[in-house]
Amino acid sequence: MLHFGLLLLAVIVVSTMPFPWQAVSLALAIGAIVVGIRALLAVWRARVRGALVPALGIGVGLSAMLALQMVSTLVTWDVALAHQQCLDGAITVSAEKRCDVERTQALEEKFARWFPTPAPASS
Repeated sequence: MLHFGLLLLAVIVVSTMPFPWQAVSLALAIGAIVVGIRALLAVWRARVRGALVPALGIGVGLSAMLALQMVSTLVTWDVALAHQQCLDGAITVSAEKRCDVERTQALEEKFARWFPTPAPASS
């Protein structure tokens, strides 16, 4: 359980770092899921009562959600890297908003290429 807690803490800390380092959080999250499930099974078999089983279950779920978030970020690596570089140069709030707008537009363009909308049928 201690290893699971430390891995989960490491996932949270590393996921807040600048973008290229965030990729490490995926490996840590997968490790946390494996260790968390093993801890959950050990606690379940030992029939420990109290809030430990639900807490471990919530922790494993949190690890899985963080892993999915990192996978989605890795799929859009180029957009995330461009956004991070834009934010590095942004000094004002309006510059940060511009970076966010550019990121949203880039994601919309990428998703439009991946999932094109069918043309409306003409009558």
